[in-house]
Amino acid sequence: EEQREEQQRQREEQRKQRTQIKVPVRFWAHRRGDLVYAFTVSTFADLHAVVGAEMFGGDGRSGDGGGGESDEKETVDDYRFYYLASRAEGIDSRSELKDELTFKKFKRLYNLPTVFLYRRTPSAESPTENPQHMERDDSSEYSSSDAEGSTRGHEQERFQEFLEERDVYQCVVTGKRKARNSSNVVAAHVVGVKCSVEDRKKAGVYKQEYASVNGMLLDTKWHAAFDRNLWCPDRDAVIHLSSEIMDNDEYAEFRPFAGKSLSFPVPADETRPCPTARVIAHRFVMYARECERAGRYPN
Repeated sequence: EEQREEQQRQREEQRKQRTQIKVPVRFWAHRRGDLVYAFTVSTFADLHAVVGAEMFGGDGRSGDGGGGESDEKETVDDYRFYYLASRAEGIDSRSELKDELTFKKFKRLYNLPTVFLYRRTPSAESPTENPQHMERDDSSEYSSSDAEGSTRGHEQERFQEFLEERDVYQCVVTGKRKARNSSNVVAAHVVGVKCSVEDRKKAGVYKQEYASVNGMLLDTKWHAAFDRNLWCPDRDAVIHLSSEIMDNDEYAEFRPFAGKSLSFPVPADETRPCPTARVIAHRFVMYARECERAGRYPN
């Protein structure tokens, strides 16, 4: 009986670890000594508790009344939890985190935005202006390389984890399985984070570059060739190999896969959706365009 209970406890702990996410948190209004916190949690209850303990002291209270000048005691319950789903839309895209249902929706954003703590007042129950220190949205060319390295690394790490679980740890072309503690199978963006804003918008992944609809697991050699536009699936997920692959013995192992389809899990996981026809179709447009520029046939 004790052994069964221990096994159940271990399974529960493993399940909790699989559902954990790292959430950045800061105050909506500027405060003296303001910091950006990062908490690893599984549920909204976890987030509420750790924010109370870490940002408001062990008893959930803070001696700084939000503006940095007051001795008024405040608690985590004086605050509402908000996030902005889109930097471009700013305050118009705000959503409140208040229970497990809204937290589940938040977790599906993949490229997790910062959670802001907004102190409600009798005259303003919810925010009407952007956070004072929100990063300014840059409407010019954007890529993940513009972000801080730590954020970029965290996004790629979560991207890899989501795709590994969705694609069952195997390449969607060859079926090759990911080896333990190995990078033989990696997360690939269908439309790269460094592609033009126009291409990312046409593919429907602008500012959602790390969403699972823009990713697939690939063998490292297939990933390198995909990035070089040497092959590409069409909107029906059928694989096309360029003339460089078909004419080059270095890629002889690729040829048997010409005309075959990418293999995504069936049924699809609604929390980790597969690439849509729109994303893949535009990627094929980009592939054909690059083949023409390089003087090779897309086949």
